[in-house]
Amino acid sequence: MNDVIWLVKYTLKRTFRRKINFLLYFGTPLAAILLSLFAYGSSPAKDVRIGVVNEDHGRVADDAIRFLKNIDHLSVKSVKLSAVDDQITSQKVDGVLIFPQGFSESVQHGQPRPIKLVSLKGAEITMFIKSYLHEYIDHLATLGRLANGKQSNLLADV
Repeated sequence: MNDVIWLVKYTLKRTFRRKINFLLYFGTPLAAILLSLFAYGSSPAKDVRIGVVNEDHGRVADDAIRFLKNIDHLSVKSVKLSAVDDQITSQKVDGVLIFPQGFSESVQHGQPRPIKLVSLKGAEITMFIKSYLHEYIDHLATLGRLANGKQSNLLADV
């Protein structure tokens, strides 16, 4: 045990006998951290612009759109189905969600129909939206299964 203590003391004395070594071992990493904080810490978060095509106009689809509007750094605007390609290619929106007809009823019965998500930016946009929306829709579908598809029991507090 004494040998280990002697070895640690000897190594620390040799390493830090010159004051410049303190700067190299502690100052350089600290300076790198501060530099990265100043470079990337002050950049504002970018908003994701999503277009929504609501072919269903049911209660669940409207509530899902309202849920999306309440997410921070996400701006939602209504888009017509005929203008989806134009909106995406002109980069007015980053992606478009399409709620198919009968979506609300399928969620009420516990078997939600898939929502189409169209995006040119790929996974960086679609994963952000899917992570929020799929969890929300799964919760509503579970409530729909528990309510046995009765609309009066589903979304009663909304």
